[in-house]
Amino acid sequence: MKKIILIAFAFLPLFGKAQVQQKMNLSLQEAIQLGLQNRYDVKSKSFNAYLAKNKISSKKKVWIPDLSAEGNIQYNTQLRTTIVPKSFAAMAGTNELKLGAKNVSSFGLSLNQPLFQPGINTDVKIAKANLALQNEKIKGDKIDVKNAIAKAYFDVLLKQLQFKIAKEEEQRFFTYKQLVHGELTNGVAIKNEYLRAKLDEKNAQIKTQTMQQNYLLALHYLKYQINVPPHTKISLTDSIGKIDLIKNLQPPSDIVENRTEIKQLKLKKRENKLRLKRVRQNALPSISFVGYYAQLYQNDNFRYTESKWWSPQSYLGLKIDIPITANFSNKNNIQTQEIKEKQLGMTLKQRKSDVRFQIQKARTDLENAQENRNTAKKNYDLSQRIYKNQQQQFKLGAFDYNKLLDTEKSMHKSEENYIQAVYKYIRAKIAYWKAVGEW
Repeated sequence: MKKIILIAFAFLPLFGKAQVQQKMNLSLQEAIQLGLQNRYDVKSKSFNAYLAKNKISSKKKVWIPDLSAEGNIQYNTQLRTTIVPKSFAAMAGTNELKLGAKNVSSFGLSLNQPLFQPGINTDVKIAKANLALQNEKIKGDKIDVKNAIAKAYFDVLLKQLQFKIAKEEEQRFFTYKQLVHGELTNGVAIKNEYLRAKLDEKNAQIKTQTMQQNYLLALHYLKYQINVPPHTKISLTDSIGKIDLIKNLQPPSDIVENRTEIKQLKLKKRENKLRLKRVRQNALPSISFVGYYAQLYQNDNFRYTESKWWSPQSYLGLKIDIPITANFSNKNNIQTQEIKEKQLGMTLKQRKSDVRFQIQKARTDLENAQENRNTAKKNYDLSQRIYKNQQQQFKLGAFDYNKLLDTEKSMHKSEENYIQAVYKYIRAKIAYWKAVGEW
């Protein structure tokens, strides 16, 4: 029994640590960083950079000599007949001779060392340009992930606000019901008014329950975005009011050039120029140093152990390849790359124009959304004060329930306007962050 108790106490720290790990207090930036660390799609796309680096190494190794071992075993079932002049035929007794051996085997080494291949250096530059492009694409993918996490984070805050307002509304209708019940007891109100107040409270309870469900779903979706287990407890430390407006609504002058979409197009344009250069280099000759050494076996049998049938064979030389007919098809390839060059240039100009407009629109939308949110918040606060004043007046019997419900409609409208203003503010904030490269 003592052993069991000791084992239980030994594992208590581990259980405590597991419980601590299951609860997270996350700010927006912490949620984004956690998502970037945990998401498998981010990790998967990061391998594209490693593949691009490997491509560079592969292209550089083209300069390494190509040394290979070769082996060939050929058995001639029938030797070729050779016709010899009459002078030789008199000595041999016939003018038809069969020359050669039935078994001709060779084992050796061949060497090919590139000396002049103008396309190799360009291939390395293309691979390096592709690496830069892959890194920029990874950056762009991370921006999209950050954007998705931020939307999920803010959606939780929005649903939390809706849940809070719904609970306040439910509490108001509960108060209304209690007040009408008091009036009914005193004989001032009729029973139908009490039943109506009771029904309004039940409807408010259903709304609160729906808002709570929406909040839990939004929280679950945030967990999915940052890739943590569904049972993990998360507490958001930021609030809609705490994450205030961007400090500087004057983006830097070079923001357009620094946008990842623009950088990617520039890198594609650079890579296309290198590919055009590479295609043109296909018309140039290539020179390689070649060498060969082998041992040749010639006999009618397979007695490889007898050294007298073996003889060496070797040569050194230069191999020159000059393309001739290939230049006809290469001309079309050059035209294709030139057209792509013009196409990328037009796309880059249009994308810059799009980004400038996007930044301007995002800034205007954010300023308008900030102003509308502040106005809606003031109206919401005013509706709360009206409710408190009218509640006191209702207790004194100055208002009937129908008039109070008219005020409730105005309060409900101000709440809806406030939630809608907050929603638009959140969307505008995220769009501005992405537009000015805050990510």
